[in-house]
Amino acid sequence: MEKLICAGWIWDGIAKEPHKDYAICVKEGKINAMGPSEELKKQFPNAELTEKSQWLILPGYIDGHDHGRGVSPFWFGAEDGCLETWIPRLGEASVPPYEAALYDGMQLASSGVTTVVHCHNTQNVTRIAQELIDTVKGYLDAGIRVAICPPYIDQNSLIYSRREEFIHSLPKQLKHEFEQMICDKPLSLDEYFALVEELKTLLRPQIDAGMTEIQLHPVGGQWCSDEALLGIKEYACSRNMRIHMHLLETKYQMFYARETWGKSMIVHFEEIGFLGPWLTCAHAVWMSEEDLDIIARRGVALVTNPSSNLRLRSGTMALGKILNSGICCGIGLDGCGYDDDQDYGRELRTAFYNNFQSGVHGEIAHETILKAAYQGGRQAVGENLSDGCLRPGGKADFICLDYRKLTFPYADTRLTIPQLVVQKGCRQMVSAVYCAGSQILKSKEEIIHAGEKMSEAILQNKTKDNKTVSNELIQAISDFYGDWERREYDNENSSDLTNSGACRL
Repeated sequence: MEKLICAGWIWDGIAKEPHKDYAICVKEGKINAMGPSEELKKQFPNAELTEKSQWLILPGYIDGHDHGRGVSPFWFGAEDGCLETWIPRLGEASVPPYEAALYDGMQLASSGVTTVVHCHNTQNVTRIAQELIDTVKGYLDAGIRVAICPPYIDQNSLIYSRREEFIHSLPKQLKHEFEQMICDKPLSLDEYFALVEELKTLLRPQIDAGMTEIQLHPVGGQWCSDEALLGIKEYACSRNMRIHMHLLETKYQMFYARETWGKSMIVHFEEIGFLGPWLTCAHAVWMSEEDLDIIARRGVALVTNPSSNLRLRSGTMALGKILNSGICCGIGLDGCGYDDDQDYGRELRTAFYNNFQSGVHGEIAHETILKAAYQGGRQAVGENLSDGCLRPGGKADFICLDYRKLTFPYADTRLTIPQLVVQKGCRQMVSAVYCAGSQILKSKEEIIHAGEKMSEAILQNKTKDNKTVSNELIQAISDFYGDWERREYDNENSSDLTNSGACRL
């Protein structure tokens, strides 16, 4: 049976202006028709009718990079700080995958997200297939689509460079603690591909239904050998799959490239033939003008994670220049939004304001931010999961915002829909969310209940074997990277490192 949703305004995500007194007809998870409300009511007289004159309907948001943590590592004692001293403590934050994804998905849906890219953090490599299946089930039970990314690394865990030198410098007790944590290669490349094939089989119904996709996920350039990256690229391209990875999130990753190859990571990846339109890179803070030229020429997509980059002291992407250069760039929460509530509307605002460039060159149009959210997000998740717009025949994924709340207590009539949404949109404005034609917005009570069940699961999952990383080891790691940074600054070729890699733009 058709559903007919009549709203005060519908914006398709592309047109300059929204349609007033417009309607969407939904059938079998697709948009069957769009048009003036009165016309569609006559065309579909037997449809299940919802009429809301105060609703503004937009395409569903796309979270282009996330980790589905459920609970931020901060709440396990892993305080926000530099990524390199934060990562060793992630093992302390153990949330059962299903409960984490269910709660995370409900939070995302409540702010208007209908599709997410989930980059998995493995808890137990011997159970990774089940962790990934549980994660997908959690998101789907929350009602949203998910591109699931099984992780692969084969080098440099914990310390990017000169690790033996670092280990040798440690006191005996810290040396033992550190060596126990090293896990450079949890899976061989063949085992990784076997895992992907297993997931394809186990998730075939969800993939065929257009609710799930699998992407390959070499975690980062410093954590994956060239051999692994090229093997993953060959596998992906031969099977029409996307690759999703972290890239140049911190200055130390830029230092690693210089020390390893004597050039930028992007230039090196270009030389070995890894870059192409099959690739999406998250964070991408520390890039030069030459790097961006290569990214644009090769059709690589980027995803910015503004709140996470601030919380983890990583720096700020030069988003305005990137978007104006024609590079496709989405927006992702990374599981590290300001208030740990996965509010995508607030993340849009953060991206809008937190551009690296200042003055007149730092201004970004509201329309440009929403284009990034939709079209950049669509490229990140893949066209099988999202259209990034509303169109007849397309996926029935959309948000219903309360226009009265959006404009309360006053809004000039000259303000556009993109201006209103970017400046004020947040979960408090969301009245309803549809994914694949079904209403997925849960009540506050249901979300709270899911959070309580997750909390219970966390407590049950804790054992006496859960180990914390000593403050002394974290300080030693901090000192190591601090010394590395001082060496770089002292280098005669490093005078451009005064702020961020992006400052060279």
